[in-house]
Amino acid sequence: MNHPGEKSFIWLGPTPRMYIRDPELIKEILLRPDEFQKPHPEPFRDSIVRGLLVTEGDKWIKHRKIINPAFNLQNLKIMFSAIRLSCSDMIHKWELLTAGSGPTEVDVWPYIDNLAGDVISRTAFGSSYEEGQKIFRIQKEQIDLIFQMLFILHLPGRRFIPTQANKKFNENIKELRSVLMGIINKRKRAIDIGEDKHEDLLGILLESNKKEIEEHGVGMSMEDVIEECKLFYVANARMANASSRRDCSSSR
Repeated sequence: MNHPGEKSFIWLGPTPRMYIRDPELIKEILLRPDEFQKPHPEPFRDSIVRGLLVTEGDKWIKHRKIINPAFNLQNLKIMFSAIRLSCSDMIHKWELLTAGSGPTEVDVWPYIDNLAGDVISRTAFGSSYEEGQKIFRIQKEQIDLIFQMLFILHLPGRRFIPTQANKKFNENIKELRSVLMGIINKRKRAIDIGEDKHEDLLGILLESNKKEIEEHGVGMSMEDVIEECKLFYVANARMANASSRRDCSSSR
């Protein structure tokens, strides 16, 4: 890898990739999306998540408009109680572990590792957060499986190669889609009959999408919504897996 100041590049097989840290250059790139397009295909990314992360052009503009209300400041403030509840639950578990009379050593990493996933599950899916935690666990496992399959990731038809990791990866894709469809359909029905308060990311997203369809005739499809729900988790899952790998390396 080359490190010329604020820019660096690395070769991924025959493909060069440049990493930029200069805020002014990053701003310039983001303001010119037609000239600086997202890489296609990107096997690692596309195997885990799509959605707004890979969408381009008019579709990106529409999806960004629909998703944006879920992340405005007022709606994020509503989610503070869910964040506080996740933190309180974690601290309560620590209090139970240290309730004895003598000093107690606690490995806090597993709890920290799960905290962000619990927060995302509560803020994204509200009352369905237990299913959300299942999604988080599957996404983490998918990323771990991707690392196991790096040697076949760029091969054409790699998903048909019958390795154990590949088989489990494809099973997880089906399970993930099934769980998300169940949550989304349940919430859509609640919105249609007026029983949903739209106080989590999914509720706000579905209500915004419904409004877009009513006003303009076209919104996000079920597959689009599923991909955006997966995107809620992917950054945290990647970070957690990277940290776990560093811990394993240091322990060896």
